Amino acid sequence: MKSLIIYYSHTGNNKMLAEETAKKIGAEIVEVEETEARSHKRIVMDMLFNRYPEIKKIPQRVSEFDLVIFFSPIWMFGIASPLRTCIRTIRNQIKKYSFVSLSGGALGPNTRISKELVRRIGKNQAFLFDLNISNFLITEKKNDVNTTSAVRLEKDSKELDSLVSIVTGAVNGLKV
Repeated sequence: MKSLIIYYSHTGNNKMLAEETAKKIGAEIVEVEETEARSHKRIVMDMLFNRYPEIKKIPQRVSEFDLVIFFSPIWMFGIASPLRTCIRTIRNQIKKYSFVSLSGGALGPNTRISKELVRRIGKNQAFLFDLNISNFLITEKKNDVNTTSAVRLEKDSKELDSLVSIVTGAVNGLKV
């Protein structure tokens, strides 16, 4: 199955997960980059007002891929706004897609993501993983937003290997 990974990463965690997954499954990979620096205030404003920030480049040839896998954090229970911009532009070229998010999770489960994806893309996802950093922390401040936001995956760590295995297992179980 010919796969394309499209990712947005604010902290580097989704980038690391996307890159390692791409290596394991032999996927092409494209980073969604913004034209302006991202601040906490811009995150909040984009999410509250459903804004679409400008991104540097739009992935090309999306229709050539059997599967597109999006990687992105969840902000305020929604898909990060830079990835929303990308999805809005390529949605009609997507044959089959999946969504993977590695984000804080301190505020609880992101129960609206599946419906948001269907609304934005127009079809159901093959799989969705909402991987919460709070599930990987060993600390008494497990549900503190500042603590989960500060966590960074480390290259060659058992946590990263576990997450990559989860995603690659799902991809390998899909049929074209």
